[in-house]
Amino acid sequence: MIKYEASVSCYATIEKIEVLRETEKCVFIETRYGEDKRLKDNSWRPIFDTWELAHNWIVSKAIEKVESAQKQLSYAEEDYNKAINMEEAK
Repeated sequence: MIKYEASVSCYATIEKIEVLRETEKCVFIETRYGEDKRLKDNSWRPIFDTWELAHNWIVSKAIEKVESAQKQLSYAEEDYNKAINMEEAK
């Protein structure tokens, strides 16, 4: 059966994987080193039943990154403005 492994570690990817067997929490795949067990609900590389679900997860992670970057930019702008308007203590 086919599953989709998503990742956003370096850049967003979705890899189609052939699953040998599946349990409630794991899938087993064939690798060049033999059979490998992977958790489905892995925070770094979760495994999904469809490409669309994997894509939705990647999009949600990208939105989180953008929101985080916007907050960081806002904090940096506040620090910058405080620094620019800073005066020598009297």
